[in-house]
Amino acid sequence: MRAGKIKAWKVAALLVALLLIAPFYIAARTFQLEYASFSAAPRRVVSQTLRERLPTQQEVAWQSAGYSIRGSFTPGTNRAAVVLLHGSGGNRMDLLTED
Repeated sequence: MRAGKIKAWKVAALLVALLLIAPFYIAARTFQLEYASFSAAPRRVVSQTLRERLPTQQEVAWQSAGYSIRGSFTPGTNRAAVVLLHGSGGNRMDLLTED
């Protein structure tokens, strides 16, 4: 009977170890992928493609902390507003498929 208890203890220890290690692995992998996206060369926004998809779209830009922030503004039909933000390493072109 003692061998059965030892085996059960080993299985329990393995499950606890996996439950503790898995979140750290997921976090480390996510960090690695996000960090790599910051070093990627920026992609240019093709204004013509934006205008074809959103004919009323206007390009806007402003300065913040010494950086130029650029975006697109599309007026709505009522007073509501929707703000779409791309992820790190992305640009406004990534949001064209959002409906």
